[in-house]
Amino acid sequence: MVGAFQTADAQVGGGVLYGQVLRYLHAEIGPALVDPTPGTGSGHLFAAGCAITELVGWMAHDAGRDDRARAHFDRAFRLASAAVTCRSLRTCARRWRIWRGSSASRGKRYGSPVQG
Repeated sequence: MVGAFQTADAQVGGGVLYGQVLRYLHAEIGPALVDPTPGTGSGHLFAAGCAITELVGWMAHDAGRDDRARAHFDRAFRLASAAVTCRSLRTCARRWRIWRGSSASRGKRYGSPVQG
C-alpha cells in the first residue's frame, strides 16, 4: 500500500494526499498495531507502520507543515526501533529453541549427561 501512496504522491505532489494517507494510517495501521491479526508478525506491522508514517511525514513537509512532519518522523523512528527489536527478539527466540532442542543430543554426543 505504501508503494501506491508513494506513486500517487509523486504524481500530484505537494502533500495533496496528506489527509487521505493520514486517515489510512489512523484507520488501518494504528488498529493493526494495537490488535494484530493472528499470524501477522509484529515486526512486519511495525515496519509497515514506520514506512507509512515516514511517507506521511514527507507529505506534511511538502505541504509546509514542518511541525507535523517532525512529529511523524519521530513516530516513524520509534516504529522502526520497535520493528528491529521484534526481529531481534524473534531471532534470539529461534536460536534459543534450536540450542535447547539440541542440548539433549549434545550431552550424548560428548558422552556426558546434560545438566538442568
